[in-house]
Amino acid sequence: MRALLAAVLGLVLALGSSFVAAGTAVVVYPDILVCERGCTVVASGWPLRYARDYPGLSVVGRTDAFEAWLGGDRLDLVPFAVDWGLWIAIAGALLALIGRRKKRDPD
Repeated sequence: MRALLAAVLGLVLALGSSFVAAGTAVVVYPDILVCERGCTVVASGWPLRYARDYPGLSVVGRTDAFEAWLGGDRLDLVPFAVDWGLWIAIAGALLALIGRRKKRDPD
């Protein structure tokens, strides 16, 4: 049960990180004239940037997991999986600490 809760909390935290941690990434979009050989776009996610602005479809200069889910921006699955794994580990550690503390303090 704790592992499932950690996975769900990790998912929420990984997705939420795209709303607060914005930066840039160099991407190659062969179907966009100015990005055929690479261009810098806004990207979000923490610690790795997994949601990337897609200049052809979305509002330029903004990205998050919701926009990527809707298809306006691009979601890079490998960095997202790494972020999710990290957030699962953090959530699992916090849940373990909380569980340990409850065992010590039965109040």
